[in-house]
This record gives sequence, C-alpha cells and structure tokens, in this order.
Amino acid sequence: MTSTVTVTCVHACLNLTIRMGVKDLWKVLEPRSEPRSVPLKSLQGKTLAVDLSGWIVEFRTNQNFHHLYLRTLYQRVTRLMKQGIKLVFVADGKAPEWKQKAMARRRRDEAATNNLNRAGLKFNTEKCFEVLEALGLPCIQAPGEAEAYCAWLNGSGRVDGILTSDSDVFLYGGKTVYKDLEEINKFEYKVDVYEMKDIEEKLGLTRETMIAMAIFVGCDYDDGVENIGIKKAQELMRELRLNELDPLTRIRGWKENEELKRLSKSNERKMTHCQHCSHKGTKLLHDKDGCCDCNLEQSCDQSSEAVCSCDYHTKLRHKLELRYYEKSMQNMTFSDNKWVDEFLHASDGFEEPTLTWKTIDVSSLKCQILEKRILVEEKVDENIVKLLIQLQMTGQSSLISQGATPHPVKIIKECKQNHAQCFEVQWAMSITGVTQTETVEQTPFRDLYGNIVQKYQEEKEEAEKRKQEEKRGKKRRREEKRQSSLMTDFFQVKKKPAAPN
Repeated sequence: MTSTVTVTCVHACLNLTIRMGVKDLWKVLEPRSEPRSVPLKSLQGKTLAVDLSGWIVEFRTNQNFHHLYLRTLYQRVTRLMKQGIKLVFVADGKAPEWKQKAMARRRRDEAATNNLNRAGLKFNTEKCFEVLEALGLPCIQAPGEAEAYCAWLNGSGRVDGILTSDSDVFLYGGKTVYKDLEEINKFEYKVDVYEMKDIEEKLGLTRETMIAMAIFVGCDYDDGVENIGIKKAQELMRELRLNELDPLTRIRGWKENEELKRLSKSNERKMTHCQHCSHKGTKLLHDKDGCCDCNLEQSCDQSSEAVCSCDYHTKLRHKLELRYYEKSMQNMTFSDNKWVDEFLHASDGFEEPTLTWKTIDVSSLKCQILEKRILVEEKVDENIVKLLIQLQMTGQSSLISQGATPHPVKIIKECKQNHAQCFEVQWAMSITGVTQTETVEQTPFRDLYGNIVQKYQEEKEEAEKRKQEEKRGKKRRREEKRQSSLMTDFFQVKKKPAAPN
C-alpha cells in the first residue's frame, strides 16, 4: 500500500514539473535556422551540460514502469561517454516564484503549491545522481531552473553546448543547443544542433525577441494571450523592428504607453495629404503655414524622409501592434510580466561550479546496476567492460581506475562495422577474471597499441607466407605427380594379344 501511494505521489509531482518551454518555438526555429544533424562522434572532446530534470520527465512520461527511467538514463549516458563526450548533469532546484504561481493557476488549485517543492522530481534526481556519480560524472543541483544554469554554463564558456529539448534555454542565454538524439544504425547516432548566432542571422530572433514572443504565446511562467500564436507573434516582432523599436522594451511598456492608448481610441480617417511631401495638409496650405513633419514654417520638403505623424498613418504603421495591444489589454494578467526578469537575471549570483570528472567506481557501479535493475546480472560485467574499452579508444583512460583497465591480449581478425575498418580483439579483464572479445576501430587501437598491431601484422604476413608456401608445395607435388604419370604411360609395356586356339 505504501509503495503504491509513493509511486502515485511521484507521478503527481512529476506532472507538476512537465515543461513546455516557449509554446511552439521549435516550429519557428526548425525550418529556417537550419538545425544541422551531425554525427554524435563529431562531438568527441566536447563538454556538454545536460538538463537532467528534462530527461527524467521525458523518460517517465514515455514509460509505464517506475524503474525503467534509470535504465534509459544509463543507456543514453554510456552511449554518449563511448563517443568521447564529457557530460555535466544539472538538476532543477526550487521552482521560481513565477513558475509556482503558473503551476497553481493551471491546476486551478492553490493547494497545489504545497507540492511545488518538487518532492517527486527530487526523489528521481537522487536516484539518477547515484548512478551518474558511480560513473564519475559531475552532478550539480541548480539553485532554480536547470536550463537556466545550463545556459549560464554555456554562455560563460564553461561548457561547449547543452543537451535539452526545452526551448527556454535560448531565453536564458544558451548559445549552442543539441536536441533529438537519434539512432542511425547499430553503431552510429546523430543529433540536431542549434546555434544562437544562426538563429539571429537567419531569423532575426535575438534572446530578447524570443522573450517578447513568450509574453504572447506562453511559457513556463505565463499562459500568454489568447488567440495569439507563434506565427502572429513573429509577425509582430517584424513590424516592431521595421518601426525601429526594441520589441521587448516596447511590449513591456504597453500599459503605460499614452500614444497607443490614444491611437486605440482614435477614429481619424484618411485626410488630404500633400502631393509634394506626402504629409497631412495640402501643398497650398504648406506654402502658407509650413509643414510640421518637414519641420518647415513655410512650404515643405519633397526630399523629406520624415513619415507622416497623423493618427491615420501612425495607426497604419502600427496596425498589428495596435491589434495585439488591444487584445492584451483585455487579458487580466498581461501587465504582470515581471517574470520576464527570471529569464534576464536568473544567473545573477550563480557561483563558480567545481567540475571534476572522477574515475569510474566499478564496484559501486555494479551495485547500482543490480540494485536498480538497470541490467540483468549476466550482462553487467560484459556491459561495463564494453564501456571501459570504448573510453580507452576515445582517449578517456583517465576515467578508468588502474585496476580496472582492460588489456588487449591479441587481435583475432580484421573486420568492418558501418564501413569503418575495425579489429576484433580479445581483452583480458582483471575485474571479471576472464577474457572478452570486443570490436574496436583500427585507428585509435593502433595509436594505443601499435606493438600489438605490429605483431598481428607480422603474424598475418607469416601466415600468408606459409599459405603461399603450402600452395606452391601443393602445386609442385601436383606437377611431379603429373610428370611421373606421363613417364609411366610412356614406358608402359603393352601386353601382346593372346594367340588364337
């Protein structure tokens, strides 16, 4: 009974933490910012921050059994480690005030705030940390949102990128984001990469512009404005930029903007405009009284670049802005967008982290795998050995303790895996006390164990020589046999026919 209640509570708390990021932002970023699907092995040597809380929610919402999220975590993490990628894991801390209010509002239950300490997520995070620390990976509990801390690590150059599917990371200042890890075949994987510099150049979307869009379409902290979607928000951003206005500053000041208040109430229709300067009034009137838009007390200026300041043309230039301004003013919570500062200043006060990668604690890792039912017992040693071998092949021997280092005994044969030249190697493992055969790519193995490769090549050449000698010997023996047969036939005495009776 107790375990059932616990699991139910965990699910309930996890539901409270499910994030949407900026609604539909990925739809805008994907088509034109050119997410490049790159092979996972191209990230070898890079350090990536992982939004662990996002992974936990992803795993738990896609699985029916309580413990399987740890298996999925282990499989994904070791896959990345085998590619030579250094990982830093960041988990959510306390939910920001604005997120707590949004959660309670969405649940229509103020009592929900009692669970906003993320007890369920904290429980899952602790279990994940136990596995990750056994793998020697640094784990950080963020003061607030995990994606905010990841963005800070990336923006400050402490890591090369961020692994997450939460679009909020761009609003927090993330620069390079990796999303949608996908298996190509048994041996290769790919991942989509988004660069903030490409988003700015190709889409004209800055961090501040995306925050402004979030005010309308909704995010973790606010539900946005009804009937204003991501495409409409994007059109509004274009109009504001064409009018040389900073979108975020302009929108945040809507409530106090007297010009917009006046324009929204103005019913001024199109009036006569001067054919000479295109400003309000006639040429005759301008010649007499001048033109205020041309800044002349008499006549007007045909080359003037000043736009007409009449309400009709001003409303025309701010057509979308006025439409969405009027919609927004009908939204009771619109003016309460102080949560914007969460995106802009979440990293204020973040302390320098200690990022230390330790050697894998093999005995602890085996205990974690068995205790948490990550793998069946018969596969544990084999799986760990594969990981240790691949860590060596990707230059991460520092993560392997001296007593757990696999040693190659001999190369069994050459082969190919996914068009890559490989060796099938027999390895001696002190941790298992038995030998194990694993396939590795030729180039890194040759760099590490050139003497074994040389010995294999020499043995291969010797074997080839013996094979050739055997072939020549067989050929020589066949020829001798043939010659012997010919001589026998030549000297063979034919029997005389029998005499007739």
